[in-house]
Amino acid sequence: MGSSSQTVTEVETLLATRPMATLALDADNMAERMALADLCIGAGGMTSWERCCLGLPAMAICTADNQKAVLDALDRAGAVTALSLEQARNPNILHHALIRTISKCQNMSKAAAGLCDGLGAGRVMDVLDAKLRPMELGDTKTLFEWRNQSHIRAASLDTDELVWSDHESWMQKTSRGNEGLWMIYSEGSRDLGHVNAQIVAGKTWSWGFYVGAENPPRGAGQRMLAAFLKVLFDRRDVIALEAKVRVENTRSIALHKRFGFRQIGDDDPQVLAFRLDRCDVKLAAGFWQPVKGENSDAP
Repeated sequence: MGSSSQTVTEVETLLATRPMATLALDADNMAERMALADLCIGAGGMTSWERCCLGLPAMAICTADNQKAVLDALDRAGAVTALSLEQARNPNILHHALIRTISKCQNMSKAAAGLCDGLGAGRVMDVLDAKLRPMELGDTKTLFEWRNQSHIRAASLDTDELVWSDHESWMQKTSRGNEGLWMIYSEGSRDLGHVNAQIVAGKTWSWGFYVGAENPPRGAGQRMLAAFLKVLFDRRDVIALEAKVRVENTRSIALHKRFGFRQIGDDDPQVLAFRLDRCDVKLAAGFWQPVKGENSDAP
């Protein structure tokens, strides 16, 4: 505890009768202490995430109303044993809660560590450095490996595996042409996915996309699509965007609806068709965010 705490004297007096207990004032090695500890008993504030980051089992006491929702969620996840102040003040309840917590410390440590890995600040910095850039010939191998992953092929309209020679020829042809947009999305220094759009008729375009990187950050796909939607609808030659999704691809269907796409008819019973018109763009605007990259304003 801090040396300026109003209860230092009271705590020191209490510990004088407990020879196995010690008091550390103004400790400057809390991370080390927490890493070495087997169990923590404390309040349910922001330290909850520090404990999770270090895989430290905890019996956490809710000392403020704004801690309750988080503590309840951590308790359900098996990362803490949550107690109210009233429960903590009841010796019998406190005793049984402590015994129960000690018995499951190992599982609790794993659950806690699985919730917070301490890399969140880096992820935020990566998102702030998100980019969309034009696809290049140097992306040939990466796109080949991404697209041939079984889960990506299963979600694609064409589920066949790519052939290297055909893919290489397609990349060379596409890089020389100016029909459509073919882009790579990255966060920080890591390429994560691919988005593309091509003209269907007039100023109506269709798009395709996938996140191909292994273990991508949560929400990367939605951020990629939000950025690409802004690129597309910032162009004067785009008034509508269409998409076709396999009926079993429930995640993509839900994502299109969330972005404001409406379902339209399609002759293929295995495919659902969607459309987003410029006049309905306001429905998707809440998902858009500034992203560095190409922002064409084609005539």
